Amino acid sequence: MLFTFTVSAPANTPETAPVKETLRLKAGMITKISVKIPSGHAGLAHLGIFDGETMIMPWGENQWIQGDDEEIVWEPDYILPSEPAVLEARAWNEDDTYAHEFPIRVWVEPPESRPDWGVIEEGARRLAQFVQRVMGE
Repeated sequence: MLFTFTVSAPANTPETAPVKETLRLKAGMITKISVKIPSGHAGLAHLGIFDGETMIMPWGENQWIQGDDEEIVWEPDYILPSEPAVLEARAWNEDDTYAHEFPIRVWVEPPESRPDWGVIEEGARRLAQFVQRVMGE
């Protein structure tokens, strides 16, 4: 499933009072997030994506997505275990003249499409036991 959002930071939005935009998603695994930084940002607008109070993109404190005329892509395999599945985008803008937008795309695989690694590991273990018996080991 593809979810799309656009977060806009007005001119002179301070880091201490960022614009906060709720990203409503479905439960599952985030397989990809892309953030477009349009031409004209000049590194003055900043964006972070949060799960609660934890910044997940970019990872770490005091780091923000910023740039000019580029796209940032992250393929995290980040699990959203239940509904409502919500992330939050926070943006601020040092530009004293122009607002800046960040188009965001989030790809989520539904929970039923994820492999059950426990079942796979058990099957591999049983197959190895069978091969050992057949080979006489």
